[in-house]
Amino acid sequence: MYKRILPAALALLLCILGACGKGDGSGGEFRFPLAAMPVNLDSAIAARAEEALVLANCMEGLVRRGENGVVPGVAASWELSQDGRGYTFHLRQDTHWMLTADAKELLGDDDAAFETAVTAHDFVFAFRRLLDPQTKAVGASLLFPIQNAREINAGLLAPTALAVAAPDPFTLTVTLAEPNAGFLQSLCQSGALPCNQRFFEKTGGRYGLSAKFLLCNGAFYLSAWNDTSLRFKRNNGYRGAEKIQPAGLTFKLAPDSSEQLRLLGAEGGYSALLLPPGTLTEEKMGVALQNATQCLVLRGAEGSPLCNTALRQALCAAIDPTALGFLSVPEGLLPNSLQLGGEAYRAAAGTARGMAFSEAAAREAWERGLLAWQEAGGETPIRLTLLCPAEEDRTVRLLLQQWQKVFGLRLHVTIESPDADRLNAMLAAGAFDIAFVTMRAGSSSAPEALRQWVTGEQLLPGYPSEALYASLEDAARLPSTVQAAAALRGAEEQLLREGVFYPLAARESRLLTAPGVGGLQISPAGEILWFGRCTMNS
Repeated sequence: MYKRILPAALALLLCILGACGKGDGSGGEFRFPLAAMPVNLDSAIAARAEEALVLANCMEGLVRRGENGVVPGVAASWELSQDGRGYTFHLRQDTHWMLTADAKELLGDDDAAFETAVTAHDFVFAFRRLLDPQTKAVGASLLFPIQNAREINAGLLAPTALAVAAPDPFTLTVTLAEPNAGFLQSLCQSGALPCNQRFFEKTGGRYGLSAKFLLCNGAFYLSAWNDTSLRFKRNNGYRGAEKIQPAGLTFKLAPDSSEQLRLLGAEGGYSALLLPPGTLTEEKMGVALQNATQCLVLRGAEGSPLCNTALRQALCAAIDPTALGFLSVPEGLLPNSLQLGGEAYRAAAGTARGMAFSEAAAREAWERGLLAWQEAGGETPIRLTLLCPAEEDRTVRLLLQQWQKVFGLRLHVTIESPDADRLNAMLAAGAFDIAFVTMRAGSSSAPEALRQWVTGEQLLPGYPSEALYASLEDAARLPSTVQAAAALRGAEEQLLREGVFYPLAARESRLLTAPGVGGLQISPAGEILWFGRCTMNS
């Protein structure tokens, strides 16, 4: 489900956006800043937030997220069998791949014979390729509800065994292993986008690496891509359910939030921007999306004292959030904006309980953990490194005072507060024991967001636990939203009670639009913005 964004009332900013279009607000050129540039726009490989955002505007799958849930994309309609396992998708017959001059050059002699219609085979090929273990697709699990998908991804079956078929060019059948409440929502993600096999093979392994090697079927097509920007033009051959309003769309590299804000509405500046969680803005400015959790991450790397669950639990039980200035703790690890099966996840799941503040419990867990650490040959005092942003240094020092009070000289923690680039590099490399960070959801789907966190796809290293992965798989495949929510809450609580994460505060991003800009659609967690209906009135 998307939130409809109305024009923002930002009186201090001028609306001088260039090409303001027709009197009805259509035909404008829209500009949006990215904190980082995409690396790969191959939908099977793309894993970064900016890549998902870009792909949502130039590619279209069977379905996509609309204002009130899942809406038709390339599939005009679909039916579900009585047993809840069989989907039949009826594809539009007027949806086409956009053949640019570069694409025609790449196809060469095949250009004239190239079939531009988006067909069921494009989805069969894309789904098989996503699950093929040789692709190494990080998002392969989104198709695990399909019969034989898990076995294919594990290398036990050939990709052709996937229960997906094209009985004719515009009919796609999908058979699930068992009924799944969230399957249609899974198809809204980047990994479920189509891929034309003939064009893919012509790229010679370079698919998605430049404008020349990407074939688009969405509202816009990629016309230029360099180190600092991506330029899109309206795909006049697009035949989706909605008329595409903007004439063009540009994503521009702009990692500095204050600079983004300064250029919102300025000449040559931005039509809209999404400020990251924790960015200071005027109260109530823009639209708030509670899509992040500020928390401690305790990394149990091999050989680290924090491999010991009792030591992690001790550190968490010794934390008094109110003494650190956190007056209301989050209802769980996952942000409240996330969804499950098209419904609000937190409302269905309830509060995920973690470690309660108790100095007595902290000391008891510490003694157990310390004894096990020493018996394994570990040295004392326990020495740990804590990473945090520079602006959180005071809060972290208050935290260290709490730990010193409970554990005394048997614990020594070194604080490191590098600049943002260095901090991200250290997080990605796992060069820490504890990190004080703001974890932003990379998906509006609650199971997918938590999967990304625990597998390390979003900077932090993975947390290996067969029981946890089983809970995540249950949450992704159970037929009832209530059952799936309970399973996912169980996974949250395992992470909290084992001291892997300690949530301290809910954080939000804010979407701002320049005066006169309307029609922008955004997913609940803010990972996808769709510009197809945007208008701009001077």
